[in-house]
Amino acid sequence: MQPIHSPIPPEILELFIDEVGKKSEKLEFWATLQACALVSRVFRNRAHHHLFSSISFVQRPYSTPTRTLTRLWKFRELVHSGMNFAGLTGVLYHLRALALIIDGSIFDAYRILEDGDIAQLLRDVQVHSHSLESLTLQGSSYPIVWTNLTPTFRRALKDLCRSSPSMTTLNLENMVGVPNALLKGTNIRHVRFHYIEFEETQMAFGIFRDDLLNKGQLESIDIDYTFPFPQSNSLAKNYDECAMENYQSFFTGVKKLRYVLNRSDDLNHFVAVARSISGLETIELELSNLDNGFLRGTPLHLPLHELPHLHRLIIRHRTLVNIGMRHPLFKVMAILKSITLPKSLHTLELFFDVSARAPWTKPTHFFPDPKSWGMLDASLSQAQFHRVREVVMNLKYCPLLEKPWTFDEGVCSERSYEMFRGVFPLLSNSKSKRLDLNVTFCPGGGTMREEH
Repeated sequence: MQPIHSPIPPEILELFIDEVGKKSEKLEFWATLQACALVSRVFRNRAHHHLFSSISFVQRPYSTPTRTLTRLWKFRELVHSGMNFAGLTGVLYHLRALALIIDGSIFDAYRILEDGDIAQLLRDVQVHSHSLESLTLQGSSYPIVWTNLTPTFRRALKDLCRSSPSMTTLNLENMVGVPNALLKGTNIRHVRFHYIEFEETQMAFGIFRDDLLNKGQLESIDIDYTFPFPQSNSLAKNYDECAMENYQSFFTGVKKLRYVLNRSDDLNHFVAVARSISGLETIELELSNLDNGFLRGTPLHLPLHELPHLHRLIIRHRTLVNIGMRHPLFKVMAILKSITLPKSLHTLELFFDVSARAPWTKPTHFFPDPKSWGMLDASLSQAQFHRVREVVMNLKYCPLLEKPWTFDEGVCSERSYEMFRGVFPLLSNSKSKRLDLNVTFCPGGGTMREEH
């Protein structure tokens, strides 16, 4: 009796490719998936799902724009060459996120954005990508002026935003003169606007009018001080109550607010924004290396108790915690001390970048100045946070100055958790709070999650 050979279900084959797509090493990831794409039609389609779901064109500092333009041209050629094969999906079919990040000079930025290939790529995405979810356009260190861009590029960008029903996220950074009607007719629900100035800046309600945006459309906003949200101290002087209520009605659907603090007085602006969005469920504050006036600019209190639906608070500091560099901890503690928490808040999450030192055997190797970390432990254990049921600590270790062969990620992950319990004894032994620790490493390290 001859054995019966049944084909392997496509779902199983796709599962194989999905496991390959989980590889952390990018070069190995790309090489393996490219090889898989040549095996069969099923392998090709699934491999392309991982290879082309997120495409980024990045102009690095001090690099010539020619390299980015060449990559744009090659990608367009790849897109068009794959459109003529019957029964096979094209590259853009798998596209979910498209990003253009220009980190070079302002001259490089205009040279790239004025090139015909980028506008044509946006047109191709509009026609052939039916699952695009996110679009990112990040300018250089100097602001890009919207009106200085070519009409072809501006029209292609607007059309893409308005004709892609699946596109729900728009990220813009470092641009001025952005048209008030950019969100008109779109399905965009999540915006990230950093260092963005809209046209007619003297009109505080410019982009939030009934004819430009649907009320309740936005679900999350990621902003900084440049966002056109009226300051609380100017509302009573310049706007009547009806106008302000109509303005705030555009934010009734916002559940998450992420605010990046860049200046010493940004907390005041953040408070004005947060208090005007009563439906917030999650707030994330990101601190940069602010000047010494930060603590003086901190309000007497952050009245988050006025937000009855808030259940998660995230605070992130981007400055490396190192020996002699403790101010990120003190600034976070200053904010925590100033907060009046609502009864609904049950999760507090903190992010820190930390310097790790060899030989990674003592607490100070993982927690520079353990006493300062102990002060944070004491702050989080005060009665002020008695309603908090979960504290999540996210630590990204940077052993950048160490020789790579002296570093073992697995061993360091284990030891960091052991040291963590000793540095945070109050939280570790708390019976009312669950303590989670997430450990990552830079550059390119893996992650580990532990629970208490």
